[in-house]
Formats: sequence, C-alpha cells, structure tokens
Amino acid sequence: MDSNEDDEYLSDPKNLMLLVVGMVWQRLNRDIFKYIDMPVGTKLIRISSNEFEIDTFMLF
Repeated sequence: MDSNEDDEYLSDPKNLMLLVVGMVWQRLNRDIFKYIDMPVGTKLIRISSNEFEIDTFMLF
C-alpha cells in the first residue's frame, strides 16, 4: 500500500470516503485543482490538511 496513513487509520471506515471527483471539485475543496491534471497513477502523500506531494518512494 502506498500511503503515509497506517493500517489502523485506514481500517477505520470513518477515515475513508469515496466521492465523485466533480463533487469534491465543486463542493468540498478547491485545493484539488492543482492535482487534477496529474498523470493517471500519480501517487500523492498528504503533507498538511490541504497539501500533498508526489510520492517518490519506490519499492524494488
């Protein structure tokens, strides 16, 4: 799993939500604009409540 949240956090359904991108874009958080055009498969890590950075960590 590529994430900086641990298994305990991700196992709690209160910490996860699936949304249509348009809903996030229009209703929840306009900060998504800077990430929306990233290539498919880009992995991001949350670095603050409204910022992410590209995950460059690779497992070999």
